[in-house]
Amino acid sequence: MIHSDISEARLEVAKKLGADMIFKPSRNEDPKQAGLELRTALGEEADLCVECSGAKGTVDASIHACRPGGKVMMVGFGDMAMYAHIGMAAVREIDILGAFANVNNYPECINLVASGKVDVKSAISHRLPLEQVKDGMELIRRGESTKVVIDCS
Repeated sequence: MIHSDISEARLEVAKKLGADMIFKPSRNEDPKQAGLELRTALGEEADLCVECSGAKGTVDASIHACRPGGKVMMVGFGDMAMYAHIGMAAVREIDILGAFANVNNYPECINLVASGKVDVKSAISHRLPLEQVKDGMELIRRGESTKVVIDCS
């Protein structure tokens, strides 16, 4: 598994959590070139790209990084209306999958965390009291965090 991110901090967390490879792409605005960068870093075309940021152009870059017949799963959402080369996905027979609330996955997720197979605590970069929720949102907006937990007690 390769984790691609523009944030050094998030790349380090991914490495700590077991990513086989981490990759910091250039800020290439051409999705076709961005997809080529990902394929080059991986050494081959991807079977599955899980796009978690929702940033402009990332779904399109994922389409270009996938092998023909591969899959792109959209997990992150910026704007609900996204621009992507759906025609390119169709020509390359790439399935576009959506995942938002992970319906019916909660019991499995809870078991994985409870058993210690998945370490979620390492992904938390900040813990803030409820009064600092705006500060937490600002950390996220500036890309200076991985996961921010707001303590509501």
